[in-house]
Amino acid sequence: MSKLLNYQQSGTGKDIILIHGLFGRLENLGMVAKVLAENYRVTSVDVRNHGDSFHDSVMDYPNMAQDIADVMQHLSIKSAVVLGHSMGGKIAMELALTKPELVEKLIVADIAPVEYPPITTR
Repeated sequence: MSKLLNYQQSGTGKDIILIHGLFGRLENLGMVAKVLAENYRVTSVDVRNHGDSFHDSVMDYPNMAQDIADVMQHLSIKSAVVLGHSMGGKIAMELALTKPELVEKLIVADIAPVEYPPITTR
């Protein structure tokens, strides 16, 4: 059985995919989706282990990028503008690097393409 991310679509026109950050859900980018849906077809996703999407013990960027590609294939989206916030930005960058034909334009918010040190507590 195939696993497909939970998603919501709104608007019509050129495709834009919105990917939320760690501990988020698709509603986190709801205000962005609402404005963009005036001129675009917006697909917002809950990434794996978040929101109403499936849960899996594997949670790495290659698999999460493939999840986005799977949603795009399911919706017959050949390429899209992909906007990722925080961890969603890392997923979007992985998608752009591994499947560049799917990413027409890349928008990355609040994250950089570098390795971050582990979070430590005092």
